[in-house]
Amino acid sequence: MTTAEQCYDTAMSKMNARLLIRKCCNTYKYEYIKFCKWVRENLPPQEQAGGQYITRSNIDEYFSRSVVGRFGLRATISRTAVSLQWFYTHVEQPGGPQFTVRSTSVAESINIQQDNNKAGADERHAGVDPHKGLKDLMPEEDIKKILTHMHKRRNDWGSLSMSFTWGCNAGVRGASSRKLTLCDLNMSRGFGPVRKGPRSRTLMLVLRKGDTHKDNHTTDKQVAVWRHRDYLLCSAFNTALHVINTLRENPAINFKHLDKKERASWWDFPLIDYESLDQESSAMKEVLAATEVESCKVTHNRTQAVQRAGSEGLAPWQVNTFTK
Repeated sequence: MTTAEQCYDTAMSKMNARLLIRKCCNTYKYEYIKFCKWVRENLPPQEQAGGQYITRSNIDEYFSRSVVGRFGLRATISRTAVSLQWFYTHVEQPGGPQFTVRSTSVAESINIQQDNNKAGADERHAGVDPHKGLKDLMPEEDIKKILTHMHKRRNDWGSLSMSFTWGCNAGVRGASSRKLTLCDLNMSRGFGPVRKGPRSRTLMLVLRKGDTHKDNHTTDKQVAVWRHRDYLLCSAFNTALHVINTLRENPAINFKHLDKKERASWWDFPLIDYESLDQESSAMKEVLAATEVESCKVTHNRTQAVQRAGSEGLAPWQVNTFTK
C-alpha cells in the first residue's frame, strides 16, 4: 500500500468514526470523499500527511483545477465549500485552529466555474427535449397504476409505497423517509377531520430535530395525513400494511422498554429498507419503466405534493409553510 493510500484510509477511518458521533447529510459526506480522492490522485503524498486533507493549498488547488470544470448552478457549487467547511470543523480539526474554506481564490474559482457553465450550456443542451424536467402534476390514474404495480410485482412494495405516498400526499422528502424508524410513527386524536370517534385519529410522522433531516429543525416536527378516499393512494393504508408486514417478518421485535436508562431496541428499527438514494432511485426507475408512466421526478415525490397544492389554489406562502 502506498503512502497516499495509507493517508486516504486514515482519513476515511477518522471520518467514519466521527460520523458515529456527529451526523451529517450524505451530500456533505460525498463531497468530502470526492475531495479526498482527488487530492490522493493529483497531489504529492506530503499534502495528505496524517489523513488531514483540508489545508489552504489543497483547497485552492482543488477548486482551481477540478471544481472549475463542473456543471451546476452557483448554489450547487457553493455547497462544496460548505461541505468541506463542515468536515474541517467537525471531523478533521474539531476544536482546532480556525480555518475558512471559502478564500478569495475559492470565490474566484466559483466565478470561473459559473462562466464556464454558462458558456457550455447551449452545447450541452443542444439535443435535449425542451419539455424534459418540467414539473407537472401526475394524473391520479397514473399514481394508482404505479401503486398497483408496487403491490403486485415488487418484493420491496412496503418501502416503495410508503415513501412514495408520503411524498405525494404530505411532501416528505425521500431522504427523510429513509431515515425514519418505528418510533417516528405517532397517532393524534386531535387533527382528524372530525373531533370525536375513530375518524378523529390522524397518522403522523415525526421529523426529529437536529441534523437528521435536511431542514435541521431546532425542535421535533410532525407531519400528518388524513385517510385518502382511495385506499390504494392512502399513506395511512400503505404505512399500516408495511408496518404489519415488517412485524410479521421480524418476530423478534418487541415494544418493551425494560431499561429506562437505555434506548429501546425498536426505537431505532428502520421503517424504510433503503439505505441510499441510489437504491430507491433504481427501484423507482424500474417501476416507471414497467408501468410506462412519465414522471418529472424519480424519487423527489414531494414535487407532486407541491403541484397538487398549487392546483388546489394555495398561495406560494401556504405551499412553503406546508412543505416545511
